[in-house]
Amino acid sequence: MENGKVKLSGLRPDLARIEQLCNQNQELNSAICNLHAVAASVPAMDESGDYIRDWYRARNDAERMAVYRHYASRMPAPSKVEISLGGSAVSVSVNGEAMPRMAA
Repeated sequence: MENGKVKLSGLRPDLARIEQLCNQNQELNSAICNLHAVAASVPAMDESGDYIRDWYRARNDAERMAVYRHYASRMPAPSKVEISLGGSAVSVSVNGEAMPRMAA
C-alpha cells in the first residue's frame, strides 16, 4: 500500500493488469486497504489494550497526559504487511509473521 494505492509484487505476467484492477475498482481497493490497515495494527493490539486500561484508570488530565506520553514514546515502527492471494485463500504476514489463513 502506498497512499491508498495497491502495489503488487511477484512474477506473474499479468501483474500490472491485476494491480491496475485493484486500484480502479473502488470496492476492491477499499477492501484491500482495510485488510492492510487491520493487519498493520496487529502488533500494537496488546499495547492498545494496556493504553486504554491505563487511560481510564487515570484520575485527571495530568495523569492521562502522562499515560499518553508513556505509550507514545513506545510506539512501534510501522508494520510491514504482505498479502498473498492464492486460490480461495488470503495469506497475510505482518513483520514476517504469518497470520491465520482466511478463506475467501
